[in-house]
Amino acid sequence: MTVKKPRAPRPFYPDLPNSDNPFFWLAAFLRDLAEWDELKTLRDKSYGRRRCSHVLQCALGSAATAKMQEASQSLRYATADGLLLCAFPGTTVLDGGAA
Repeated sequence: MTVKKPRAPRPFYPDLPNSDNPFFWLAAFLRDLAEWDELKTLRDKSYGRRRCSHVLQCALGSAATAKMQEASQSLRYATADGLLLCAFPGTTVLDGGAA
C-alpha cells in the first residue's frame, strides 16, 4: 500500500478587477507579489536537490526576477494613482472616507 503525501494548499491569487476599476493596479500588484512568492519558494526548494538541474534552478530564478520586475511596475502604477494605504504625499485612497 502506497501512502500519498498530502498536497500543499493552493496559493491564493486575487482575481483582477476590470481595468477601468480604480483599484486595478493595486490588485495587480498584490497578485504579482503572490506569484513572485510562489516562484521564490519553488526556487528555494529546488536548491540542493539532486533531481533538479542547474537549468531548472536558473529558470526559476529568472522567472522570479521577472515577476518581481512586474510587481515593481504595478506598484509604480498604483503609487502614481495614489492607491496605496501607506503614508506618502500622493495617497488619495482614503479621500472621502475609509476604503
